[in-house]
Amino acid sequence: MARVFVIGGANIDIFARSDEKIIPHDSNIAKISFSYGGVGRNISENITNLGEDIYFVSAFSNDYFGKKIAQDCLDKGFNLAFSKFVDNVPSSIYISIFDNDGGTYVSCNDMEICNCIDQNMIFDLINVITDEDYVIVDTNLNEDTITYIFDNLKGKKIVDAVSVNKIHRLQKVIKRIDILKLNRIEAETVYNGKLIEDADYINLLNQMTFESDREVVITNSEGVYVGYHNEVYFYGHNELVDSLKKDAGAGDAFLAAYVYGDLHKVNIESKCCLGLAASRLTILSGDSVAKYNIHDVSKQLTRMHIKGGKLKTN
Repeated sequence: MARVFVIGGANIDIFARSDEKIIPHDSNIAKISFSYGGVGRNISENITNLGEDIYFVSAFSNDYFGKKIAQDCLDKGFNLAFSKFVDNVPSSIYISIFDNDGGTYVSCNDMEICNCIDQNMIFDLINVITDEDYVIVDTNLNEDTITYIFDNLKGKKIVDAVSVNKIHRLQKVIKRIDILKLNRIEAETVYNGKLIEDADYINLLNQMTFESDREVVITNSEGVYVGYHNEVYFYGHNELVDSLKKDAGAGDAFLAAYVYGDLHKVNIESKCCLGLAASRLTILSGDSVAKYNIHDVSKQLTRMHIKGGKLKTN
């Protein structure tokens, strides 16, 4: 049975949602909340919610927050056998400001501790991970560590691009990624242009998947585009835009459910539907990670009117 290893960041999330439309360079009245987060950690929790076991490989500070984050991971059932605690480096903190409509206005992060997820940590996994295992990587890791993972670890490689400012860290390995998940803004950085029409997505995805077995997944506010084996698919539903609450964590939920589908050998359509349902549950919850299981995802699918299929590529 394939195992899932997630290598990435864990941090404290601080979210502020403005009561009114944000006025730049001024003090805005907002609702502020605190939780545990990080792309790697969030993906791990989502996959655990779906009933799969997780090996979470990360670095935790020995400060107060680091110990609390690690304990929360253990409480949620993560296996931390290959993680480590470090001294003299503060815990990672992510701050996100949302406009009154729930969309991300600006985010900032201090993730210096992710540099402690280094080659020495990854070396310990070389004889542990097998070809049938899954290795999920987020780009909070530095470029050298990401490259070392691809050069030395077996397993199916899945990558979350995380942000425009970090996608360049994939330049040496991008052609070796088995499943790459991008949002529209990240994909536009790769495309070097705007993605507006189906034709734009088709052009980019054909370029990225030409004569390869990789899957490239691009999420946007309307749904998801997937390029695979020189074919492009789109699946979506109107509710993603109409009742947006807060978009933080939706992409992590999507990727987790998409990987869950891949683990269970379902087709592209089913993987996309699982991802959209999990993403929808996350948006409705207002939290970075919703409390749900695979039965909740299945029920959500029955309430959604997902449409789409293979797009014409010529």
